Amino acid sequence: MQHQNLPDEERIRWGALAVEAARRKHSEGGVSRGDSVAEEVLSRSYLIKTFGAGGNGSVRDPAEALSCAIGMMGKSREDISRAADDWRRLSAEEIRSLRQAKNILTPLRAILDHLEDGSARRDLHAWLDLIPKLP
Repeated sequence: MQHQNLPDEERIRWGALAVEAARRKHSEGGVSRGDSVAEEVLSRSYLIKTFGAGGNGSVRDPAEALSCAIGMMGKSREDISRAADDWRRLSAEEIRSLRQAKNILTPLRAILDHLEDGSARRDLHAWLDLIPKLP
């Protein structure tokens, strides 16, 4: 996927394989759902940043990458923001949850400009504003 000497089409196919592998790592019991989603979002974000946005349902669909990431959060943006305000007083498990949110959100910075103006772009911008607060 990152080998620049390969044709773009082949790199995109490798990227799709990386996304599928990330999903299967969880379904096969290899990693947690959060770690799987973080890896999937990282691969999707790289593909979008490198090759541009793709159509609906493709691995380069920015809206799908955002939906995948936000769907994993398990809490509202407001709840995560409140927890992040005082994260040093949280349990280790709660801190890990916030750290995982940061790991999922950070690669999405690369896709912000690939989302059309509208609610999805505003929503992502609001989520990205949380990153500096997260452990």
